[in-house]
Amino acid sequence: MSVWSPSQVNKYLECPVKWTLGRQGVPEVRDKWSPGLIVGTAVHAALAEHYRGERSHGKDEALEEIVRAEVLVAWPQEEVGWEQETVVARALGMLHRVLDRTPEVLADGGEVVAVEEALGPGEREDGTYPGTADLITKHDGGRYLVVTDWKTHWSLDDPWVEKELSETERNFQLHQYAWFARQKYGLPVAFVRKVVARCLPGPKAWVHAVPLDPRRLETWYKGAEVVWAQMTAGVVFPNWQSCRKYGKCGYYHECFREGR
Repeated sequence: MSVWSPSQVNKYLECPVKWTLGRQGVPEVRDKWSPGLIVGTAVHAALAEHYRGERSHGKDEALEEIVRAEVLVAWPQEEVGWEQETVVARALGMLHRVLDRTPEVLADGGEVVAVEEALGPGEREDGTYPGTADLITKHDGGRYLVVTDWKTHWSLDDPWVEKELSETERNFQLHQYAWFARQKYGLPVAFVRKVVARCLPGPKAWVHAVPLDPRRLETWYKGAEVVWAQMTAGVVFPNWQSCRKYGKCGYYHECFREGR
């Protein structure tokens, strides 16, 4: 049985048919382009540079250049209704709000253990590996680990922030990172943490950590084994609730054309 990355698992849990079509190379149709498709990647890249301590000059200049370069490379050729500089400015606003929370992220003598580092062997390109955590830190003289995941949004209204943060405790992705981080580094994971950030309606970032119960982690693992086995075996069934969860699914037409 393969261990599947959290990104692959999330896609499968959202809708196994959607996951299967994507892996078969069927192109996804997007009804509307959003800057969120590129600012998340850009801000993640800058945060990785920041926590690796690889900034070559100044406090912010190198990170800003990373964001600008990432947006430029990923900018679509077609007309999208957005000015590139506006998107860059919004992304930088969000980045700086996250950077402001660095003292909180590294509280209790926090030290960086890993930044976007694979947590185990496997085929990364195929998604059959444990995954890559955004940030793993150790605290209190190396007594325990904290796993942090950046969640970036182009737009996130205040009522949805609480919902995003409240899901930290049962987040599949963070539990998977915690399980394999504990194995790889030989230290207990005491907390899993989300840092949620947005560009609109105004740049802001929230930090939310929850203690990790070892018994709950064991329960998670038993459930994860079932999901991984289904994915490995190619068990596919439609999840109709996902068809219009955030607007029409990118595989909606293909799925119904095939009569699934």
